[in-house]
Amino acid sequence: MPTQKNDKNWIQKAEKKMKREGTQGVFTEEAKRHGKSVASYASEVIKELKGNTRGNKTKLKLLRQAIFAKNMQKIGKKK
Repeated sequence: MPTQKNDKNWIQKAEKKMKREGTQGVFTEEAKRHGKSVASYASEVIKELKGNTRGNKTKLKLLRQAIFAKNMQKIGKKK
C-alpha cells in the first residue's frame, strides 16, 4: 500500500472514508462546543496531548483529528 506522501489522491480517500464512517465534521463540532475555531482548538489539542496519549484511544483519536485539521489548513493556504 502506498504511503500518503506517494499517493496523490490521499485527501480524496480520507474524505471518502470519513463520509463512509460518518465522522465528517466531528472535529469541527467539538471545536464549536469549546467555543473555538477549528484551527485554535486543533493547536490547543496538539499542545495538550502530544506525547500524552499512551493507552488512551479516545485521546489518541482526538490528537489525530487535530493533526489532520492542521494539515488541511496548511493545504488550504497553499491553493
